[in-house]
Amino acid sequence: MATAATTPVRLLMHFFSFFLLFFVGSTSAINLILKNSCTYTIWPVLLSKPNSPQLPNPSTRFFLRPGEAKMVFVSPPEWSGFLWARSLCGTDPDGNFFCVTGDNRGKSTTLEPTLTATLVDFTITSVATDTQYEVTYFVSLMYGFNVPITVNPIGGIGSYCHAVGCTLDLNKGCPDELQVVYGDECVGCNYYSSYADYFDGLCPNARTSPYDDTGTFACVSADYYDITFCASNFPSSSPPPVRYETQNQESDKKNKPQKPMTLALKYMGGSILTVLLLVSFKCAVKFVRRRNNTMAEIQLAMSLNASN
Repeated sequence: MATAATTPVRLLMHFFSFFLLFFVGSTSAINLILKNSCTYTIWPVLLSKPNSPQLPNPSTRFFLRPGEAKMVFVSPPEWSGFLWARSLCGTDPDGNFFCVTGDNRGKSTTLEPTLTATLVDFTITSVATDTQYEVTYFVSLMYGFNVPITVNPIGGIGSYCHAVGCTLDLNKGCPDELQVVYGDECVGCNYYSSYADYFDGLCPNARTSPYDDTGTFACVSADYYDITFCASNFPSSSPPPVRYETQNQESDKKNKPQKPMTLALKYMGGSILTVLLLVSFKCAVKFVRRRNNTMAEIQLAMSLNASN
């Protein structure tokens, strides 16, 4: 009985998740979807920079098994922070959490990895109005490399609104003196400025120098950012042409009378959605009740046969 009752609830939960994905972007500055395409578990870290609004612990402490994904909402305006993945994590004999790569000593206050990690840098700034935000982002190899990572903006605008990252496994060709070895396998590649050409040659879209800004990208009003660890292919990104409007153009757009059909769709959209939700819920309830009644009839028939 309990299993049958949970079926419509699960359907509604999936519907609301779908609804949030496409409509929450207007109220959140940046929405991240983290995907683990690696063959092993990773422990992502999302931390704020100094003097930036801090994120709650649920946004910074979690893990992703192979094939899993998680949506993270970063709503504070004027926020900046780092994202990276830790690998080969566990506890030592004293019960302290540690990771072979990307380790930050298990502390949410550590501002950067203390061990080798592929790093993503995010900065959010307001544009024009408080309802639009520009997100500047880049992938950095100046802390080394542990896992491939790509950042792909979905739905944003801007001439530099493109996918960025590195899909090659730099651990395979890492120079011996830079290798982070676990067992007999290279699981990380440390960075030194004298080897910048190695990193830059294999990942030209990533930043390999503090003076290099060629790998910096920016998007305005992206719906969300698709971040994939161990992506097999570099995502294609074809943003629309950048569109900047003057104050007069914005004022004319606001004062321009809308067509009757546009107004009808605008004000009826919420009502239609509400009706659809109610109808879906009622249908689900009827389905469960009909199924429960059928089960009761079957049980009654079985009991009568048994008595005969």
